[in-house]
Amino acid sequence: MISDNYVNLSWLYDKIHSDKDYASEAEYIVNCANKHGDYSKVERILDFGCGTCNHIEHLANSKLCVGVDTSESMLEIARAKQIKNLKLHNCDISSLVGVGKFDMCISMFHIINHVHTLLGLETIFSSINGLLRPGSLFMFDCLNAVAALRDPPRDRAATIKIDNEDFSYLSKCDIDLMNSCFTMNNTFSSEKSKYEHNLKQTLWTPKIIHELLHNSGFKLISIYKNFTFEEAGHEDYKIFFVARKVV
Repeated sequence: MISDNYVNLSWLYDKIHSDKDYASEAEYIVNCANKHGDYSKVERILDFGCGTCNHIEHLANSKLCVGVDTSESMLEIARAKQIKNLKLHNCDISSLVGVGKFDMCISMFHIINHVHTLLGLETIFSSINGLLRPGSLFMFDCLNAVAALRDPPRDRAATIKIDNEDFSYLSKCDIDLMNSCFTMNNTFSSEKSKYEHNLKQTLWTPKIIHELLHNSGFKLISIYKNFTFEEAGHEDYKIFFVARKVV
């Protein structure tokens, strides 16, 4: 769920993240669903902040899936993939109506960190709860504020090849610890092109997420170290939440 100030980079999104193992992460989602339930009984999956659908395309071959995202440019790329059993909606999750109930919801690649207010996050959790059947799992990954505040994000520089063209990538972090957030000022430049994009991310503590899930009718089951079944610790920068709808 990346706003359309990202439109100039949407076509680059999958290329930039081409080394990310989406298939393995999707397999983890299935394993996690089986660990805490029975994935074979899941018929309909909701993907909140689906972007270009890199995770859901590995799940939609055997399930009916619905992706929702506020970025039309990202959804255009997802549509071009012609993923079977997938319907896409360009809207806020609170505006998603007439789609029926789901057996599972996922939200991947730190979408939760793109939400910047407590009210906004609770509204999202409540909206997702209303779209799930009782007992359904809600699984998502996010950045761990406890780890990030102890060891703040750093500037990064790299060279990446996109369509046989060398791009210099520079990410400079403006850190605002008093407001538990940071902004990644990203620049991609080559001899022919230059693209800039600023991405703000809010650092939520596990305690706050736990409370908001509870307030929204979920029971927190586990917080794992990113894509493992190890219990997350304060030093783990990327963590994975598993919650179940109880109300």
